[in-house]
Amino acid sequence: MISHGRSYITRSVRRFIVRNATARPTERETAALALWLKSDRAFHCIRDHPSHARYALLPNLVGGAPVMLREIFRKSVRTLMRGYTSALQFLNDELWPIVKKR
Repeated sequence: MISHGRSYITRSVRRFIVRNATARPTERETAALALWLKSDRAFHCIRDHPSHARYALLPNLVGGAPVMLREIFRKSVRTLMRGYTSALQFLNDELWPIVKKR
């Protein structure tokens, strides 16, 4: 998860996505991502398969706008991640309650 957070820490990144490199994006995912890129939303997640419904967020299906996320979290990602050993637990316990309406 630390490597996923590096995009968030880097100030020159306007938007980032975290995606499993071994899976090709679906047409629905590509369309949803295009809509998010045009929006003013700070966070992006996709759950387009029944197996995705078990969790609010999945580690390989998220994206964000670092500047907006910094304003929302008011803490560094390193501080937020402290104590977590599971990306899934971090995303669902720490991030989702903050970003679910953003």
